[in-house]
Amino acid sequence: MKPDWQELLTEEFNKDYYINIQNFLKRQTAEIYPKKEDIFKVYEFCSLNNIKVLIIGQDPYHTPGVAHGLAFSTTQDKRPPSYFH
Repeated sequence: MKPDWQELLTEEFNKDYYINIQNFLKRQTAEIYPKKEDIFKVYEFCSLNNIKVLIIGQDPYHTPGVAHGLAFSTTQDKRPPSYFH
């Protein structure tokens, strides 16, 4: 995560609701997508000052290796179901 995003989000990451979500996810035995290290992937690519629009995806990708933390994007050539709606 780029430093400007980290500075902006640190306070949010320390709030009870966020900590509770993280603790809940840690207790899960099922595989969750995207992988933990990819949840905030977008914040590695672009600095806050360069953002004009942030698109948040609506559909969870439930196939292993597809979701990688960028809305409407996959790691495979196959298009996700949300592409066709």
